[in-house]
Amino acid sequence: MIYQSFNAEIQQAGIYGLFGRNGSGKSTLLKLLSGLITPKGGNIKVLGYIPRQRLPDFLSQIYILPEEFHLPDLTPKVLGETHHH
Repeated sequence: MIYQSFNAEIQQAGIYGLFGRNGSGKSTLLKLLSGLITPKGGNIKVLGYIPRQRLPDFLSQIYILPEEFHLPDLTPKVLGETHHH
């Protein structure tokens, strides 16, 4: 998906949804906004941060819940003992 121009300003914290047809770029936009991928051009700022830098202060303020969320097939005890990054 190619975004030639996209501007958005959300004034209050809240829960928001992003809707669109398959292949319209929803996942790409969320990956750009969260810093999981880097834009080939232009600038992105979220909460005053450059998402691609993935700074802890930035990451502590955002959360993206994917449509499909998979937990490892582990017991809670083993999962709790597993090293996380």
